[in-house]
Amino acid sequence: MSVLKYAAGIPAVGAVIASLYGGLQYVNNLQNTIESNKETIVELKMADKSIDKDISNHVEKLVIRLKAVENLYKQGSERMLIEMTNIAGEVAGVRAQTDTLRDQSHKTASGAEVQALENSYYKLQDELRQFKYDLKEIERKITDGGY
Repeated sequence: MSVLKYAAGIPAVGAVIASLYGGLQYVNNLQNTIESNKETIVELKMADKSIDKDISNHVEKLVIRLKAVENLYKQGSERMLIEMTNIAGEVAGVRAQTDTLRDQSHKTASGAEVQALENSYYKLQDELRQFKYDLKEIERKITDGGY
């Protein structure tokens, strides 16, 4: 009977050993998962730093490009102002010459010549007026960002 007593305890001991083994396996798997997750976290932190550095580099490049575009815009505006001033001076000179020619033509020309000069004057005046409108439209497009 004493052997039977011990034989009845073998399944209980086997169950305890199996549950201890299962528990140790579970703990071992948890430790492996934790280590793997730690490595992944370190890799992600490194990748995050790399991404931050890339973003900073791109932002710096964009700032440099923006400054270059602003400088080009300022230069273009200055050139346009100079050109418009020159054109206004030329228009004033042409107008003065036209007025002078008109005044002199009235004194020396015949009626037909006066009529032809007046027609030429009005045509030139219309062209100058159209030229002014075109300049104003170009200026508007430049200031509104049309170009």
